[in-house]
Amino acid sequence: MDSLKDILLDIKAFFYGGIRNLPFSIAGTFLLIGLGTANYAILFFLLGYLLLTPCFTNLFNFFGNLLPSDMLDPYKSQLTDNCHVISSSSTFYNKNKEPESVLFNPWTTMIASFFGYIINNAFHLYTRDGESDSITVGYSSYDGKNPDDNKKPTPNKVNKTSQRKNQSIMAIISILFSLIIVIVYRLYSECEKWISLIFGTVFFFFFGFTWYYLLSLVGQDRLSDLFGIANRLLPPSAIRNDPVACIPIF
Repeated sequence: MDSLKDILLDIKAFFYGGIRNLPFSIAGTFLLIGLGTANYAILFFLLGYLLLTPCFTNLFNFFGNLLPSDMLDPYKSQLTDNCHVISSSSTFYNKNKEPESVLFNPWTTMIASFFGYIINNAFHLYTRDGESDSITVGYSSYDGKNPDDNKKPTPNKVNKTSQRKNQSIMAIISILFSLIIVIVYRLYSECEKWISLIFGTVFFFFFGFTWYYLLSLVGQDRLSDLFGIANRLLPPSAIRNDPVACIPIF
C-alpha cells in the first residue's frame, strides 16, 4: 500500500504534467467542444491561439537569432526538451541534443494569449450596456374600464445586468489568480529568463486581448464570447411593438 508521501508525490507529478501540457490541453478541450457543438466563437479563438500565436512567436525568435549574439544572448533561454510545448520526436533518437536558444518560449506566449483573450472577454461582458439584457413579453392587466386594454402586449424587462456583472467579476478574479499561479510556475521552472518571461507575457497577453477585440466587432460578440453569455442576450428590437406583415416571396 502506498504511503501518504507517495500519494502526495503522485499528485504533484500529476499537476506538474498537467501544467506542462497546458497549452495543448486547452487547445484539445476547446477543439472538441467547438467542433462538437459548432461553436464559432471557440473556433475563431483557436484560429488565433493555434495559428497566429505560434507564427508570431517563431517570427520573433527567427529575427532574434539574426541579431548580433552579444545583443540578445542575455535575454535568450536555453530551451531543453522539458521546456517545449510538446516533446519533439528527435529527442528519442538524439539524447545529446543541444538546447535551443530562443527569445520567447512558445509555451508562455500561448498561455499569455489565452489569458489575454478570456480576460478581455470577461471585462467586455462586465462593461456591456444593459440594454441587451434578457427580456420577456407579458400582458397588461385588464382593469375593466377600457376594453382596448385587454391583453394589450407590453414589454416587461427583466433586469439581469447584476447577475451578468457578478459572473464576469468572478471570472476575472479566477483568471487573474490562475495567471499568477502559471507565472510563478514558469519562474521556478528555469525554462526562460525572467525578462523574457515578462516581455513575452505582456506582449502576447495584449495580442490575445486585441484578437478578442477584433472578433467582437462583428456579430454583437457572438463570434468572440467563450462564456456563451452574448448568445443569450436578447436585443430590444426583438420585442419592438411595430406592425408585422407577412409578405409572400416568389
